[in-house]
Amino acid sequence: MAQCWGWHFCCFEIQLLMAYEAAVALESRQDFPAFADQYARQIIKLKQTIKASIGMLPRKMFSDTKEKDTYSQHCNSLAMPTDVIIRKDATALAQRMIVDAGMSKASVYFRYYLHQALNKKQD
Repeated sequence: MAQCWGWHFCCFEIQLLMAYEAAVALESRQDFPAFADQYARQIIKLKQTIKASIGMLPRKMFSDTKEKDTYSQHCNSLAMPTDVIIRKDATALAQRMIVDAGMSKASVYFRYYLHQALNKKQD
């Protein structure tokens, strides 16, 4: 299982996960179940890698750097819509993302994902 280290790796992995999820839906609608199954297997592997990595971080958040010294709302907001973090963990992460003064705030572009994450944690 690969290590997941911050923005340079984790955000790209989570975005890849989002692409796989879209691909499963597309291939299913186009009646290509073999491709949908292949993407679904990749989703399972990728989620395992991402979930295993977040537990290693001292603040229980995705770090922007390998050194785990900076954090932002960017990667953390991508984890919830993809169900990488669910239920009570999602609620706790959402609360940390809002109140943590040391965390970089989401850019205008990423506020869309932040709002998706905050709405998803209520599901």
